[in-house]
Amino acid sequence: MRPNSICLLPLLTLLCHYSFGQWVQTNGPYGGNVAACADFGTNMSAGSWTMGSAQADTSDNSKVKVTIEGLSAEYSEMFKKKIIEIPQFLHASNIKISTIPLTVNVTYKDGQGRIRVVVNYQTDILFGSNSDDYKHRQSWEPYYANFVSLRGVRQLMAAIHNYKRQVAIESGRSHEISNFDLCVRLVDNARNWVQFVAHSYTNSNGVYLFQFVENAEIKYGKNPAMQFVTNNPRALNEISLFFPGPPRGLDGSRSPAYYVYKFFNIQYVEPPVPK
Repeated sequence: MRPNSICLLPLLTLLCHYSFGQWVQTNGPYGGNVAACADFGTNMSAGSWTMGSAQADTSDNSKVKVTIEGLSAEYSEMFKKKIIEIPQFLHASNIKISTIPLTVNVTYKDGQGRIRVVVNYQTDILFGSNSDDYKHRQSWEPYYANFVSLRGVRQLMAAIHNYKRQVAIESGRSHEISNFDLCVRLVDNARNWVQFVAHSYTNSNGVYLFQFVENAEIKYGKNPAMQFVTNNPRALNEISLFFPGPPRGLDGSRSPAYYVYKFFNIQYVEPPVPK
């Protein structure tokens, strides 16, 4: 068997020579175990349980506005201290938020916490024609219709997911803070908004991840906030596509999905009638 093993070495060398994936070392962290990962096209960010945050070579010193309600001064300070995790994490995916108004709301009430990031949906770097979100949407349009791409939302969700984990580690109350909900609210120039929620969990390999919940919420015009539900939960978490369903109910009235399509400027396509 040894001659065969030796003969394979030149082939393996050639294969390694033409491998295009490259890891680029950042300025730390050093040591520790990877506990949270997120990929954004050609970029991957990793967070460590023992050594702190996801690291990125960044000169983005933008300020993120943070509001905290319901927490003691001690834990409020921890959330404020770690807020730099969000721009660092986004910068690692080539999103420099110095031009993006970004607000983070941390709330805690009746034993339940939530971390919500609020961002303008008209932000080109996240949702414009050169964004990952736009490219993601274009790549799936030949196969599906009547969906909302959540690629940009996933990028924001990954950033606050990592932020929450870093606060949980420092606090010594890891389990309680890890159970905080994650929320991304998109607001347009008319102050309409839509928001998506995710929960964090640890998989069987000990990796800290998050997944979207099936329910989302929209506030459009003078209407009260309304919930809408995806009709394809698997696509939501596997390929970041949200299918809001038909824009009108059986009685012809407008459903919440009607306003979702208006918010995202999506032209609804009637499905073909079965023959």
